Amino acid sequence: VSMMKTRKELLLDPTSGTNQSVNYHVICNPNPTSDIVNITIPKGQSAKFVHLSDQTGRIVHSETLYGNTSQLNIAHLGTGIYFVVLTDHNGVRIGDMKKVVKI
Repeated sequence: VSMMKTRKELLLDPTSGTNQSVNYHVICNPNPTSDIVNITIPKGQSAKFVHLSDQTGRIVHSETLYGNTSQLNIAHLGTGIYFVVLTDHNGVRIGDMKKVVKI
């Protein structure tokens, strides 16, 4: 995932940077959802942040992760397709990118 800051916006490009990621399986459920998405990463792995981006790559929601499970409340977002990306404290993508459908 390549990241660039422009005017205090963080953009994610889901088509690039895959060679810089640490790969392990990320679970997002339920999917599709209207409000809560549960994020689970394997035990023993660590991620610092979760980012949710829209189809243009604009981050629409970010939060700090604590432990191996987290809940994202996306009720405030419009209907559509979003991408979940986990990063470490250096901004390096961790795990596979997941698509979440907001209904």
